Amino acid sequence: MQWNASGNKIAYYRFDEEKVPEFSMDLFTDLYPSQSQFKYPKAGKQIPL
Repeated sequence: MQWNASGNKIAYYRFDEEKVPEFSMDLFTDLYPSQSQFKYPKAGKQIPL
């Protein structure tokens, strides 16, 4: 988001990620790995609009 020059208005982006598939990835940060899932558009799949 970004404020305008006078500081009385704000602009922001909004993405529709409803059709973007979820991606699962193992995270090795501690002694035991954990699994994280997040939206990630792979090649040829739906992208956020």
